[in-house]
Amino acid sequence: MEQNNIWMRYLIIGTIISSILLFLSCTKDYEYSVEFLIINDTNYDISFDERLVGYNVKSKQQYRAIELVTGDRKVNIENFSSPLHQAGPLNIKFQNNKCLLNQTKNAEHSILNIKSFIAERISESKFKFTYTFTEADYNRAVACP
Repeated sequence: MEQNNIWMRYLIIGTIISSILLFLSCTKDYEYSVEFLIINDTNYDISFDERLVGYNVKSKQQYRAIELVTGDRKVNIENFSSPLHQAGPLNIKFQNNKCLLNQTKNAEHSILNIKSFIAERISESKFKFTYTFTEADYNRAVACP
């Protein structure tokens, strides 16, 4: 009888551990649609370093990209990064005569800083980030080196 009680305890403990492991293995990554919109509201074409030519934007035009991202179910806007965040310090040229030099991920009003984007949660699984270049950006720019 004593031995049955011991086996019963092991069976209960095993059932609990199996249930926990099953629950943990069922957590799933969720897929999110993330739209990045870069708007050039200036009168000047904008170009990036050679490695980012695809992001160049003509005057009064926009660049749009949609990415599918997987992540945790409780993702927030702060969990995302700028599509250019891996570029490191970045120089941005306005029609090759003025530049925003050494844009960084921590700089205020930088395309590398996701906090500089206007962020919207469109739905549970869809986000939109908009960055707009304005005449104020052009006025902040200096002569290109």
